[in-house]
Amino acid sequence: MSENDGSNNRIKYAYFLHEWCPKTGSKSVLASTARKVLVSEYEHRMDQHLFCPGCFTPLVRIPKDKAVFSNGRKACFAHIPTYRS
Repeated sequence: MSENDGSNNRIKYAYFLHEWCPKTGSKSVLASTARKVLVSEYEHRMDQHLFCPGCFTPLVRIPKDKAVFSNGRKACFAHIPTYRS
């Protein structure tokens, strides 16, 4: 999937590592040991353990339980509002 494919999903994958904390964890440890997860691979157990591969802040999958939004847009990863800046 290229950057110019028309997709609004800018975060192509998330890092999943259950025991990692963004405040105290090593970014290099996250990048080297975390599992790369696509939106389609999301499982409920990953909630609160997904991190952005670019800025290493927590991510959520929206919507959590459906493949598409009510307007037809595909599910995606998004930064948690408190970490957007």
